[in-house]
Amino acid sequence: MRLIFVCSVLLCAACKTELPPNKASGEHVYTLYRSGALVNTVRIHVATFETTGEDKAWNMNNCEQVARILNEAQKKEQYQTKLWCEKGRYKE
Repeated sequence: MRLIFVCSVLLCAACKTELPPNKASGEHVYTLYRSGALVNTVRIHVATFETTGEDKAWNMNNCEQVARILNEAQKKEQYQTKLWCEKGRYKE
């Protein structure tokens, strides 16, 4: 019984991780969203860009590039969705 307790305490201690400062605060994090195919007012999470240790504009540039490429690629589709980036993590 004592062994189980010690193992569970060690396991919990090993799971605790500190996020780097910009991950903890959400600074330089960008999220890619898209509208619904039939309802334009729907906001759907696609991806979050939160790379650390790069240039401050890295996440923003990558998010905007993906949005631009996907918006361009779907121009011939019957139902078009709009993709865009917002600063910060995903919010409903």
